[in-house]
Amino acid sequence: MDFAKFKDEICACDTPRCDSTICTYCYNLMWLAKRIEGFTETEHPEFATIMDYLTENKIPARRRQASLVAMKVLCNTRGDKDGSEKYARPLIDVKNELLRDYERQERTEHQQKNWVDCNELKKAAKELRAATFALDKHSLWDKDTYARAQLAFILTFHLKYPLRRILCTVRYKPDDPNVGNVLDEKNKKIIIREHKMQRKYKDPFVFQLDRNMWRLVQLLRRQHKLRGVTRNSPILLSRYWKPMSRNSYCHWLKREMGKMECCKGKSVGCLAIRHSVITHRRRNDTTLQARKEFAYNCMHQVATNELYRVH
Repeated sequence: MDFAKFKDEICACDTPRCDSTICTYCYNLMWLAKRIEGFTETEHPEFATIMDYLTENKIPARRRQASLVAMKVLCNTRGDKDGSEKYARPLIDVKNELLRDYERQERTEHQQKNWVDCNELKKAAKELRAATFALDKHSLWDKDTYARAQLAFILTFHLKYPLRRILCTVRYKPDDPNVGNVLDEKNKKIIIREHKMQRKYKDPFVFQLDRNMWRLVQLLRRQHKLRGVTRNSPILLSRYWKPMSRNSYCHWLKREMGKMECCKGKSVGCLAIRHSVITHRRRNDTTLQARKEFAYNCMHQVATNELYRVH
């Protein structure tokens, strides 16, 4: 099977989708193609054949959902509206099944081991900010000092706007400020244009930087200039002042968080921080409007945000 052919076919569709979403669809189509006979780059089995495989082999609900969504997208891409409609009902059923499971969910052993209370994260962020503001901004910081300063900004931002790894894609002074995820220096905002939820909300996501966030960004940019980092650079860089991929950013974050007292012996990355913040906020947001605003800051719908609350 050729992954690239699936990707090219979905990319050719008029519906705008980000790269990560397209790759997810392709991986799920590849998963089905390797297990069901008659599934090729140009032909796919009938609806009944795919449903029989998913049912008879007792495929987990998450995998069934991902497979059904991918098949629905493939049918739409190929202009098979009737075939796409057939997957609508099973998709609703599997989503309801997942919702029932989420309502009974408890923290897994892994989550229990790595859970960090949001108040501990706030305390750590405050200490990191104070230490960073006390540094000499005109001197060249070493790798460890720069990493702690960058972590101060990341925690300050994530505790208000719990984004995912997409934060590492934000750039300042890009060649085209109207494309991609950028830092709006004039208005002190971060603008996210490349995200799968943009299709629902239509407009870019806009996050206003407060005084602490903006001051930390300025300190980081000052170090970029001292290191000779040119324009169109991400605001977050690795320990060697190089751009990070989303995966390397997550590994970087886990490593740096592990050096903090509240995270010793724990694996605390983007998802752990996100769960901690959303759980903390969900306990305090009582009005629907407050929940909607916070869900927007999480780049979610309210219903999706509810799923993050772990008992």
